[in-house]
Amino acid sequence: MISRVDTSVYRRRQSSGRRGNTLILVAGMLVLLVIIATVFLSRTQSLRDMGRVHRQRAFSRDRTETAALEIAQEVADALFVREIDYTPAEFAAA
Repeated sequence: MISRVDTSVYRRRQSSGRRGNTLILVAGMLVLLVIIATVFLSRTQSLRDMGRVHRQRAFSRDRTETAALEIAQEVADALFVREIDYTPAEFAAA
């Protein structure tokens, strides 16, 4: 027959095993959360870098287009004659 002392020892060992399983489960969940956080941080860092590069390229492209348009306007103003507004009375009087 099993005495009360033997039963209490068995219960302590069984609860100790459950506690160990719980600790392993919690540790595993914490490791998964750390991995997810690391992936999130690296992903956001790379997206931030890509955004910075895209913004710099757009700024450079806009600056280049603006300079090209300014040069084209200067050349057009220098080469082509501008229309003169006149009224027929002024033309006839001269």
